[in-house]
Amino acid sequence: MELLKEDILQDGTDVKVWHIVTPGMSIPDHVIQYLIGSIGFDSWQVAVQEQNYWRQYYRNAFEGKGAADHLFLAEINGVFAARAWYAYSRRSGYGNFGNVYTEVPFRRRGLLHILMKHLVPSFLDSPAKILCCGTGNPYAARTYQKYGFQLIYGGQTGPMCIVNPKEGTSFQDFAARAFDKSPVKTLRLGTIDDQYDCDKFLHYTPEMYHLHLTPPVHTASWVTDYRTAFQEHQLGHGLTAVAENQQGTIVAWTAVTRVNGIACLTLTCHPDNAADAPSLLKFTVAQFRERFPNEPISMWFASDHTLEREAAFAAEFRQIAIMRGLIAGNPDQEVLVFEVS
Repeated sequence: MELLKEDILQDGTDVKVWHIVTPGMSIPDHVIQYLIGSIGFDSWQVAVQEQNYWRQYYRNAFEGKGAADHLFLAEINGVFAARAWYAYSRRSGYGNFGNVYTEVPFRRRGLLHILMKHLVPSFLDSPAKILCCGTGNPYAARTYQKYGFQLIYGGQTGPMCIVNPKEGTSFQDFAARAFDKSPVKTLRLGTIDDQYDCDKFLHYTPEMYHLHLTPPVHTASWVTDYRTAFQEHQLGHGLTAVAENQQGTIVAWTAVTRVNGIACLTLTCHPDNAADAPSLLKFTVAQFRERFPNEPISMWFASDHTLEREAAFAAEFRQIAIMRGLIAGNPDQEVLVFEVS
């Protein structure tokens, strides 16, 4: 844990700015307890699931099982008042920015600006190529833009990124090079590094971001993103797998998550690589069967998920049901259920 600077706020309050890099640094117990214990969300409904997964994320990082993580903390009078974070894949250089939070008693005192003045230069000096994030808060978006972030699709909020100028100029520049319509070269089990490629970089490509499909349903709704799926993988409740194209870009990922006695298979795939999806499904099932040989697997998704439906048929899965009434606000929307052979 490195003390970067002792600063003074406009009201004269002393503030210390700390930098934590994992794996590699020794982290004091009181810092671990703060990061694992602080809620970090104003909405308790969001906090219930998200905080549990962030707690697991921090545990992995502090135990040396994480990716390349950088945490920035602001401390006032011995109390941690604000934080910000970025991390990136050591394989691809793609990263995420987020977990930005100021504790309620310390808001509107400029702490985010102090943290960003240290975080952005750290990113630019790191091997990371691009950091992605999303925000629905116009104030946050404007603040991030002051430090070099771009709104990928314009507007006042939405997907954002900051790019290392040595590597590119925009998200679109990176995406055009990475998703070149080349076929899949590698199928493999997922790693913790892959979350940065899957949850933001792949998801924010125009082909994926503008799909506007019905959200996951039934047991599939437990798999909210790659990060949560991989943590279930780590805990022994399933597995994740990814497909890389000729450039080494992750163009698709799968998860089998065991929830309430049901193993549910989910697929996320870039449309340009739809033809490769059945191979990834078969690979995932084979890997799962090695760990859980007798456990049945199913796929649940809304009928507007054409790519998943065609991939499931091509992988020789069997459709066993068509259901309705599972989607709030759209009770007539069909949900397809496949049995995995």
